[in-house]
Amino acid sequence: MLIILTSSFFYEFLVFFFLMIRRPPRSTLFPYTTLFRSKPLALVYIDTNRFKPVNDVYGHKQGDHVIREVAHRFRGALYATDIVARYGGDEFVAVLPRTSGSEIIAPLKKLAKHLCFDIELEHPQTVEKTQKRITVAIGSIVRSGSRIPSAEEFIECAEQMMYFSKGKRSSYELDIQE
Repeated sequence: MLIILTSSFFYEFLVFFFLMIRRPPRSTLFPYTTLFRSKPLALVYIDTNRFKPVNDVYGHKQGDHVIREVAHRFRGALYATDIVARYGGDEFVAVLPRTSGSEIIAPLKKLAKHLCFDIELEHPQTVEKTQKRITVAIGSIVRSGSRIPSAEEFIECAEQMMYFSKGKRSSYELDIQE
């Protein structure tokens, strides 16, 4: 089962998580947090492309329908150990524990495939149904080694990678940066 968090709770979770893995061994959470001290950790940041026109043309009810479908597909493409949050209006983030730079490629390809889909939307005035193609921009960052970034830095880096991929406008193109 995946855990869905709100954006503010997700941010607080990351802050808490990074503080705990920085704590000295006296911490009561030491047995748990030591598992992640030297383990890689990936963060995936997703933005739904051209979402504002969906809300503007088809209304918020249809926009919510799109968001629910993106969330459903996002959850379905990840593992039960991954933590997912809706981070903003049409943005989602996920923490993938124990996922290294080489291991992130498969989940990113799976996400790109699952999150590029057609959906039927109904125009609010004409009740006419239209098929729309939904796509996303995906950015990710992997923490490895002993350096533990702040939660803010970790999210910002993944967001920057998402904007980089958004500029490329290519569905299945992956850029791996060390």
